[in-house]
Amino acid sequence: MAFGSISGYYGIFDYQKNNLILSEKCDIELVRQVKIIKDLLYVAIGDQEILVLKTKDLSQVDRISFQLFVHSD
Repeated sequence: MAFGSISGYYGIFDYQKNNLILSEKCDIELVRQVKIIKDLLYVAIGDQEILVLKTKDLSQVDRISFQLFVHSD
């Protein structure tokens, strides 16, 4: 199970092994969405970026920025 928080933390809980892996740092904004596809975790951070991480240890594979994103009220 993957989860994210309003404070920017994210992690994975393996309920079969009773093992919790948390992010070591708090990112800049709330985690809007998390999704696991195969062995990768995708974490949407605010309106700014998507982190792509390995599910086994949360090591970063990629970071996709939304540099052209314009927030509307």
